[in-house]
Amino acid sequence: MIVANANVFAQGNLTIYDDDSRTISTNTTVNNVTIREGYYDSYITIRNGATLTINGNLTIGEPQYRNTNKYIDIQSGTLIVKGNVIMASTTGASRDCYIYIRGNSTVTIEGNIIMNSTDSRRNYFRFEDDGVLNIAGAISGGGFSNASGGGGDPMVGTVNYTNTSTTTSQAVGAYTYNNLNLSSGNFLASGTVTVNGNFKTDGLFNSNGNKIYFNGITECGNGRIEANDEYIYYAPTAQYIIKGNYRGLFFRNGGVKGTHYTCGDISVLGRTRFENASGTEIHTEYDISFNTITARPDAYIYASNNTTI
Repeated sequence: MIVANANVFAQGNLTIYDDDSRTISTNTTVNNVTIREGYYDSYITIRNGATLTINGNLTIGEPQYRNTNKYIDIQSGTLIVKGNVIMASTTGASRDCYIYIRGNSTVTIEGNIIMNSTDSRRNYFRFEDDGVLNIAGAISGGGFSNASGGGGDPMVGTVNYTNTSTTTSQAVGAYTYNNLNLSSGNFLASGTVTVNGNFKTDGLFNSNGNKIYFNGITECGNGRIEANDEYIYYAPTAQYIIKGNYRGLFFRNGGVKGTHYTCGDISVLGRTRFENASGTEIHTEYDISFNTITARPDAYIYASNNTTI
């Protein structure tokens, strides 16, 4: 067993051994960080508004015994990883690898996020309050949560995908998000994407043949949607319909009235459906092209004089 805070700096690298911890309370820069596998908890705590910058990779090893966790806890501050984040696969219940983003702390990952466990209760990013995760690369495995022990759908926190290239697309992970923002570049859904909080895109969001669920509040950014296959689903709270081309548009209102406004021109190549419309309204000052509408008598479209429908 290694006594607490007996971690090792070697050639600019920080290694946290089994049953070890380190607190970062002043701005610190290292090359690589490894939290080693083992039978006891090992972790890094960031507090007092400090920034930990990792110029290389962050590797979190496997917890190997009972209720053992390996993690980084950003209580107040910033974590910047310029390389990849790699979490080990864990097979035992309550043996977790995770990054905990508390309060209004921020994590920025410039490389890829590789969560080797597909179970969101074993590898995950845990949010508290207004925590922010910025992703510049690809993400796979694991999930997002605000629960101790992972799992469930996040009810707080924001994930930003930061691609600004219009020639290369960044994959948007197939997860359930609380708030989701897309920057000014091109984005491609890697599977079903569900947003339960706020959604905004300033870039081109291609659904890539996947279903997209807007269950919270949509905002009009500078971007658009290309969805040439599968439905895009808008809940009553999703006030704004993102401009773009849709294969199918589905208003899943569940008996609750929804009032929607368009962010720009909309073309629907397939079917537009209203489920339990309950007086659902669409207001537009832009052109809308519908192919087939499966409407209810209590669904309405209000268009300005210069709008083509």
